[in-house]
Amino acid sequence: MTIDDDDDDDDDDDDDDDDDDDDDDDDDDDDDNDDDDDDNDEMMIMLMMMIMITLITMMLMKITIL
Repeated sequence: MTIDDDDDDDDDDDDDDDDDDDDDDDDDDDDDNDDDDDDNDEMMIMLMMMIMITLITMMLMKITIL
């Protein structure tokens, strides 16, 4: 009976190893998403800058005309 118990333990260890591999894959996916988030943040910053420049330019032109 002890032999069977040992075999069961070995199987459990193998399962744990597989789980670790899965976790590593998930981490890689998260990194990819972080890159996408950074790109989106950069695009939002650029958009906000363009809007601000446009608004400032419009205000300056209005002041000049008056």
